[in-house]
Amino acid sequence: MIQGIVRTGHLALLISLACFPLFSIEEPPVAEKLARYIVAGEAYGQGQWYSGRLSYRFHENLLANVGYSYLEVPPGDATGKTAVFHVIPLSASALWQLPFTSWPIHAEILFGGNLNIGQDRTERTGVRATMTGQNFTPVVGLGAAWLAKGGGLFVRGTCYLFQGIDSVGIENRRLPWLGGTIGFAF
Repeated sequence: MIQGIVRTGHLALLISLACFPLFSIEEPPVAEKLARYIVAGEAYGQGQWYSGRLSYRFHENLLANVGYSYLEVPPGDATGKTAVFHVIPLSASALWQLPFTSWPIHAEILFGGNLNIGQDRTERTGVRATMTGQNFTPVVGLGAAWLAKGGGLFVRGTCYLFQGIDSVGIENRRLPWLGGTIGFAF
């Protein structure tokens, strides 16, 4: 009787080894690591003509952004002077992956503004004072971005809308402004 059980045990072992390739157990997929930082350059964007940009990704679909730009605004006529100041764009972005594609293309909405620093900030230089007349310029933006979850190339295009008020309070207008960003997420 014991020999029958041993033989049966050997037979069961042989059968299980022979069938193992048919019933292999797959390991669960490893979750892709979220790229938290984005370093980029932006032209004609939130920092106006050009700026450097750093973003921190709190969540797959939520970014905090900060940048820096140095501006020289030429006078609008011979009587004006060039205004020189620094711009620090601050904003938060919400992203939504587009549902009709598996590519990492996202719609983006941005809220924030620009801190304007410089002694010439309040000078009227003969150009429209959408940005030079106040310490903080509110901004909203709508755009599209290529941003893979795990990092790599980051490209985006955005249309910003600035709310500008000049230093003497006679000009108040909204200015649409296109921007393009290219950088790297890691």
